[in-house]
Amino acid sequence: MVKGLKMKKKVIKNIAIFSLLVVLFEGCNKTTHENILLKEYTEYCLPAFNSLADDDLILKTIAYMDNIIAKEGNNNITTIYYNKAALLYKLKRYDEALDTIFQTNDKEYDVYKATLLIRLGRIDEAIPIFQSALDRYKEKINELVAIEGKANASDRTKNAIQGLMMYYILLDLPKESILSEFTSENILTQYEAEVFFQKLLLLGGDIQGIKEMTLKGLWPERYVPEFSDVTQRELDDPITY
Repeated sequence: MVKGLKMKKKVIKNIAIFSLLVVLFEGCNKTTHENILLKEYTEYCLPAFNSLADDDLILKTIAYMDNIIAKEGNNNITTIYYNKAALLYKLKRYDEALDTIFQTNDKEYDVYKATLLIRLGRIDEAIPIFQSALDRYKEKINELVAIEGKANASDRTKNAIQGLMMYYILLDLPKESILSEFTSENILTQYEAEVFFQKLLLLGGDIQGIKEMTLKGLWPERYVPEFSDVTQRELDDPITY
């Protein structure tokens, strides 16, 4: 039982790491100068996302982000509002996290806004924002599939499809409705959609597990290990984000 619990926590941690790397390393279509700024920003901020980072480090990183926002908003670091909100969430400053994520009208932030609202139990407010965002994401994936062809879909496209399916699961739709979001647009065949869904179940264990995995991946809490849950060796050498 303990082994299964530890394995599930490790899966959730891996999803969280993946999510963090995706949002921190957005460097597509940027100039060399902008990529240098992004690299410096990532190296400075990444330690604050360590699962055991203390308040002082997190607050220092938030101040660093505030300085960038004051100078240029999110012009060069496109995910900076999300990164700041995620740190505020770790500090349990939930109202400030919401205020931060809603500072921008950038449509690319709608998924972050919606998932944070869901994380805080404000589902009715999240659904219209989320549905609109997912419709836009589905259009983009459709374009990628049309360009690459189903048989030659890249790993990036496959990961995008899997991520989109995880988001649809957050809407509490029946399985048939979730799969139809992909089959009706000819993104996936019925068989392919079933395979994607079953892979998610293997990761999350069940529907509730997939929801937790998705939300904790985007909005991780501070991880405090318990002696009943980990070994002393793991405490001495903790897994970091």
